Amino acid sequence: MAYGTYRRGATGLLVVDPYNDFISDGGQVWPRVREVVEANGCVPHMIQTLTAARSAGLRIFFVPHHRWRPGD
Repeated sequence: MAYGTYRRGATGLLVVDPYNDFISDGGQVWPRVREVVEANGCVPHMIQTLTAARSAGLRIFFVPHHRWRPGD
């Protein structure tokens, strides 16, 4: 794996759709995706990534999904 150099002021972490419905017990989709999420360690890896980004002083952007509405 090649590692690049990034300018901290121009670099951020984009987290797209971190919905509880997909990544937590009790979520509507959880019964369908649980096996894969747990097998891949999705939540612990997300936490590690967020922790590393915060430690590096990077900006973190959370982009929630929403349905399109007229005027968007």
